[in-house]
Amino acid sequence: MTSPFIHPRLFICTIACLAITTPLRAQWSRTSGPEGGYAADLLSTPQALLLGLESGGVYRSTDEGTTWQYASTGLTGLGAGGDAFAMLGTKVFVSTENGISISGDGGQTWTPTTNGLPVYGLYVSSFAVRSPNALFAGADDGIYRTLDSGATWTKTSAGLTDSSVRALISTATHLFAGTENGVFRSSNDGISWELASTGLAAGDGMEILGMAALPGVVVAGTRQGAYYSSDNGNSWNPAASGLTSHAVSTVFASGTDFFAGTYGFGVYRSTDVGAHWFSSSQGWSTGNVRALCAHNGVLFGGNYGSPVVYKSTDNGASWTPSGKGITSELTYALAADGSQVYAATVQGMKRTSDDGGTWVAPPSALSSTAIYSVFLIDGLLFAGTAGDGPYVSTDNGTTWSPANGNLPAGSSRSILSFAADSSYVYIGTYAGVYRSTDHGTSWHAAKTGLVDSVTSALCAVKNGLLAGTSKGIYRSTDNGSSWTAVPSDFSNYKVGCIAAMDGAILATVATIPSVYRSTDDGLSWSPYGQGLSVAARTLLIAGGNLFGGTLYDGVWLSTDKGEHWSDISTGLSGPGLRIAGLASSGGYLFAAGSKGGVWRRPLSQVVAVKEGNSVHNPYRFTLEQNYPNPFNPTTAIRYECSATSNVRLAVYDLLGREVAALVDEMKAPGSYEVKFAATGLASGLYVYRLTAGTYSQSRRMLLLQ
Repeated sequence: MTSPFIHPRLFICTIACLAITTPLRAQWSRTSGPEGGYAADLLSTPQALLLGLESGGVYRSTDEGTTWQYASTGLTGLGAGGDAFAMLGTKVFVSTENGISISGDGGQTWTPTTNGLPVYGLYVSSFAVRSPNALFAGADDGIYRTLDSGATWTKTSAGLTDSSVRALISTATHLFAGTENGVFRSSNDGISWELASTGLAAGDGMEILGMAALPGVVVAGTRQGAYYSSDNGNSWNPAASGLTSHAVSTVFASGTDFFAGTYGFGVYRSTDVGAHWFSSSQGWSTGNVRALCAHNGVLFGGNYGSPVVYKSTDNGASWTPSGKGITSELTYALAADGSQVYAATVQGMKRTSDDGGTWVAPPSALSSTAIYSVFLIDGLLFAGTAGDGPYVSTDNGTTWSPANGNLPAGSSRSILSFAADSSYVYIGTYAGVYRSTDHGTSWHAAKTGLVDSVTSALCAVKNGLLAGTSKGIYRSTDNGSSWTAVPSDFSNYKVGCIAAMDGAILATVATIPSVYRSTDDGLSWSPYGQGLSVAARTLLIAGGNLFGGTLYDGVWLSTDKGEHWSDISTGLSGPGLRIAGLASSGGYLFAAGSKGGVWRRPLSQVVAVKEGNSVHNPYRFTLEQNYPNPFNPTTAIRYECSATSNVRLAVYDLLGREVAALVDEMKAPGSYEVKFAATGLASGLYVYRLTAGTYSQSRRMLLLQ
């Protein structure tokens, strides 16, 4: 099916710090959100109602759609979703991005069927049942047929001059195939096909998106309204009213009526075999209807967005949301701050404070806004929207205020990335880099020399700022006032994420199964990634270790700054393997599948914990007592950051004179330890003070030489 929306593939980087070491065996589990998704098809079976999501898996309801359970066991590949369903005897068929799978237990588990089908790249958008053993599948390269309940398949497209099949239906006498260029029909069970499009309007009227039939009449939904035929497709008549120009995404026959789902205008109903249509959408909050079906006398509609499912108990007169438990919202990024985990989604910012047990979407200005990126600094939460600039929240995302002062309209207001140093907050947009000294009240362009303007990644480093673009990395040593391209062997590739850790800088590059590393502040880069099978997409720094979220192979772990990698994806499946964001909170590692929901895994099972260190993102700033104390001449000082902040840790004598500056730079959330060598200092009491944003704390230590 054709999507009415196009979302860029964005690579958003979230950074956190933990103290971890060796990987252990464990599994991921799916959290309860964020709720949402993109309905593609619905199917009523004797055991349950099934919902297929576009690249988001299959869900199953046994209580008339009140609650839904993820039911994708056995579905493989990123698009382990249900773009189309069919039921043949006791078997249920579902299409995915990788072909067709079959379930013999009412959609609880699935097994691929491949005999006679292309090995890769088969996209099936529709099915038609012809007889108890015959099923047809309409794909992007023609039509396939099975006569043995899915055991083997044969291509049967003779005469089909357009192979992009969007819809298939079976009537008593014919098979009909809707394509991008009209309707085709077959009177010999698919052996041969002929064009049957007389009366369809040229252009959008020839692009068929859905079809349905009642005895004696066939209705076709097109990009330019609905058409009906009462002579087996010899001629087609446009709808006389109601659906004369709206794009019709799906058509469903129920009793003696037709129902049509549209892009943007909700549900329509016809009681006179498709000639006249009237709106039947009361209760729908959005109008993007992708699927319709009846189950136990109740009508169900699948929405392209959230809520995902609506149902009607009065034959379409009114509808109510019915989608609890559907957790395949399109997610772009994750971030964590203490006990809060934030998910930037196509339907606003979602958050959980109970480790994924429940997710909420506070009613705010961002409740239905697509958010590409999320950033935490000095107690502020920033959201980078898709076209409306950055927003800022001071109350954990409950309320939001625009922070787009001075930003030009257009592509400068699609925020792909954030960074900060001691002077500025930076945003990366489709139109280059902007910076602010007042947390977004005003922004000023900082992109001189930035030849490629699409800035998908930003990272503040020791002596400057790095920008990842679709043409490699740029470097600035003057807070973004000017930029210079960094020579590398990935200068023609999109950089997805840049992160700094312990004297090294890491960068992910689209399509290249390596992580690039720099040890000279971004001046030169070398590829690493032994064991990494696919390109990394996002990075999460955890102490001296590194987690990588990949394009389609789950989550990986490196304990040596990216040189070697091990797969820690056990339990992730389907679209959950397409990682869009990583975060850590409350002892868990969280991973967001692009359309696969948010998953979690206990950090204590992923990595072994060093004795005395805690495995969590701190809930607050803290400064611990040094150890040993008294000391001679070296001691260790530990501190924790709950948000990205400009951190300064200094040592003073009792007269208030600074004797050492141990830390003076931006720090991501996490736990840190710094060594203090008092060589050359006199014995006595000293004070060490930590300042981070508005936080300040001091402690005393005793030096005994």
